[in-house]
Amino acid sequence: MMVEFSHPWWLLALVLIPVLPHLPAWSKVHDTLWFPATDRAIQSLPNIKAVRKLSAWFYAQVWLGLALLIVGLANPVYTVKEQFKGLAGRDIMLVLDTSQSMEIADIESQSGQTVALSRLDAVKQGVMSLLDASQGNRIGLIAFGEQSFVMSDLTAYGDTVRYMVSQLETGFAGDSTRFGDGVGYAVSLLADVDSERALVVLITDGNDTGSDLPPVEAARLAKALDVKLYVAAVGAIVSTDREPIDEALLRRLAERTGGEFFRIAQVIDFDAMWQTLEDLEPKQERVSERVKRIPLSWIAWVASFWLFVFAAFWATRPQEGEGR
Repeated sequence: MMVEFSHPWWLLALVLIPVLPHLPAWSKVHDTLWFPATDRAIQSLPNIKAVRKLSAWFYAQVWLGLALLIVGLANPVYTVKEQFKGLAGRDIMLVLDTSQSMEIADIESQSGQTVALSRLDAVKQGVMSLLDASQGNRIGLIAFGEQSFVMSDLTAYGDTVRYMVSQLETGFAGDSTRFGDGVGYAVSLLADVDSERALVVLITDGNDTGSDLPPVEAARLAKALDVKLYVAAVGAIVSTDREPIDEALLRRLAERTGGEFFRIAQVIDFDAMWQTLEDLEPKQERVSERVKRIPLSWIAWVASFWLFVFAAFWATRPQEGEGR
C-alpha cells in the first residue's frame, strides 16, 4: 500500500510558496493576490475598518490551501495490491505435429487390436483425455508442420483447446516436420508467463526437417528458461515409414530439460503419459495479483476550497472593539 503521484512535477511548485513573501512586489499585491475582490469587499463593509492587518492565521490558511491545490494537481493515487489464490495447476503448451505423415493409420485403439486409426486421430483422443482431467491447468496449443501456428494461447477454458484440437487436419501447416521451431515458439510464449510449473509437450511422428531453430538449440533455450520438455513419439513400434523416428534425439531433448520421453503405439499409452506427468509435476498454487488505484486528488481540492473559504471569512469577520 502506498501513495503515488501521476504528475509529480507539479510538486516542484511547492518550493515557490515560502519564496513568495520575499519577492519585492509581494507587499503591494499580497492583500488581493488570492481573492481579488477581498480588498474591495472589506472597504465596503460599514462595520469593519477599511484597512486591517491580516493575521498569521489567515496566511496559514491561504498557504495551506495553495499547497493542497498543488498536491491535487499532482494527482495523488492510493495504490493497494490484492492477492487472490486460485486453483492449483500447471501451464502446459501442447505442440502437435500435423504433417502429412500423421495420416498413417498404425495406432492401436485398444491393447492387442489394430484398427485403421490414424496417428492424428490417436493424438486427438489422447489430448482429449488430458483435457478431461485438466482442472486447474492452463493449456495452450501450437500446431506445426512446415510452419508453426498458435491455435490457442494458455487458457484455463479447456473447451477452447478441445475445439481447436478437434479441428486439426494433416497438412494444413505444411508437409515438413519442423518441430524445433514449434518447441522454440512454445518456449518463447511461456517465457512471458509468470509460472513456476511451465511445460511443453511435444507430440510428433517424425524427424526434424530443417527447422530454423535446431531442436537441440530449442531444448537449450527451454532449459535456460526453466521449461521442461516432455516428448512423445507417435507411431507403430515397427514403423512402415522409410525413415525411422530418431528416438535417441527426442529422448535427449527431453532429458536435457528434466522432462521425459514416451513411445506412443496405442491410444492407452497416452493415459500412462499423462499419469507420469501428474506424478512428476505437482500442481502449483496460483496466486494472482490485482492492483487497485484510488484517486485522492478530490480530497486535496475539497480541503483547499474550504481553506480558502475560511480564509476569506477570517479576513472579513468583525473584530472585537470595532464599531457596530
